[in-house]
Amino acid sequence: THSFVPKTAMSSAAETTAASPPTPEAPTSTTKNPLLLLSYGLIIGLWFVTQKILVPYVAHLLLLVISLLYVGCHWSLVLREEQAISRGDVVPPNDPDDGSPPPPPPPSETLRKEDAMQFPLMGSASLFSLYLAFKFFDKEYVNLLISLYFCAIGCLALTVTCAPLFASFLGKLGAKRFKFGKPVNHSLP
Repeated sequence: THSFVPKTAMSSAAETTAASPPTPEAPTSTTKNPLLLLSYGLIIGLWFVTQKILVPYVAHLLLLVISLLYVGCHWSLVLREEQAISRGDVVPPNDPDDGSPPPPPPPSETLRKEDAMQFPLMGSASLFSLYLAFKFFDKEYVNLLISLYFCAIGCLALTVTCAPLFASFLGKLGAKRFKFGKPVNHSLP
């Protein structure tokens, strides 16, 4: 009634699978993620809707924060995947092993202890400068300057956040890059 498997056959099968562990493959970041597309749609849709319709701020804040967090977390995972591929921890998808060296890892930013210790100092300096600005300048001018600053930062953040979405819609047209500037001839290498 019981089937008997010899120990030698069982151990050799286990050794064969243990000797060659499969190399994990990296998931492709180009797959269409419906939640990511929904998040992009919510970010853009909320911006357009709130221009014409009064949306309760609690609903607006919750939808916008959740969408932005999902998009940010998704792209941080893509960065982590690229770093793992460049370190050789995982095999890149659809990439035959041709013996060429892997590309260098993308630069990663880390927070050092010295940087963290400067946060209270920089925060205090910025709050004190804001206090001085309100004390010595007219309130309307300071508010205008702060509004312009946040408008510029918001436009930049929205552009960086939505750039991958627009690139997927535009295809090759979106891949075309424009360069501004004039080359300068110099003797340095």
